Amino acid sequence: MDLRTLEDLLALIDTRSLSDAAAVRHITQPAFSRRIVAIEAELGLAVLDRSHRPTQVLQAIRAKRAEIEELVQSLRRLRSALAATAPLIDICAMHSLGLDLVPAILDRARRSGALERVQVHLRNRDDCYALLMTDQASIMLAYESDGAEIACDEDMVEKVTIGEDMLAPFIGATAAGAFWAGEDGDGAIPFIDYPDDSFFGAVMRRRITPRLDTRLSVVAVSSFVPTVVAMAERGLGVGWVPARLVETAAGLVDLRDRLGCCPLSLVVLRKRRSGNDPSDGIWKVLMQSRGSGV
Repeated sequence: MDLRTLEDLLALIDTRSLSDAAAVRHITQPAFSRRIVAIEAELGLAVLDRSHRPTQVLQAIRAKRAEIEELVQSLRRLRSALAATAPLIDICAMHSLGLDLVPAILDRARRSGALERVQVHLRNRDDCYALLMTDQASIMLAYESDGAEIACDEDMVEKVTIGEDMLAPFIGATAAGAFWAGEDGDGAIPFIDYPDDSFFGAVMRRRITPRLDTRLSVVAVSSFVPTVVAMAERGLGVGWVPARLVETAAGLVDLRDRLGCCPLSLVVLRKRRSGNDPSDGIWKVLMQSRGSGV
């Protein structure tokens, strides 16, 4: 019987409700009910008295609460002690991916039991690749675009596409009216640019600005995507940013239908190695996440 099973039992005993216990365990009630059925099958005895409505936890199970709690605390202490001796797994990622994708991947790894001790390095794409190739990071997460791929030796590096995104234009809702007025009148489009030597700057020069160059008016330049998002939200200008970061933001208006966008690929990389590696668990989670949007 594993730690999750014991924690499920504790939640059920303490709440005396399948729905409340499911909420405590952050899963749906049907999924939690299936867990309880599996626990009963493993134990070979009933946990719930289903002859009553609402269903009740059997007294024999409730009477063991203190022992279950002691086991849970003991296993948690053991897990913490073992984790302290586990190797540190270094992951590097582009700054923009550190805002949502990296936390989502690590959360999925934690829930699957694959998360050990992790150190996350947020850098520009070139610096991330340097960390990977000098063994200062085991896994790299980055964006690619047509014409702006990561050039790597396939014999040395494994590269896998796990998802798609868009570099799309957004502007603050309060400034959208002024934008529409200027855009309809073929006026200049104020926009927030990226430096020439950055990945997003290269994508803009290759895929976006050639179509709009005569109409774009640079009002600010930043290599840091969250800063571009903040400036666009305040109405300083249009910012082309990864859509996954802002699609649900209430303070931004999506302009891709008027100004166009550029497809991006989400890729993960690691050096090819013989034998097992401490990062294998997280890599497996990444492979299982392909196409899921994480």
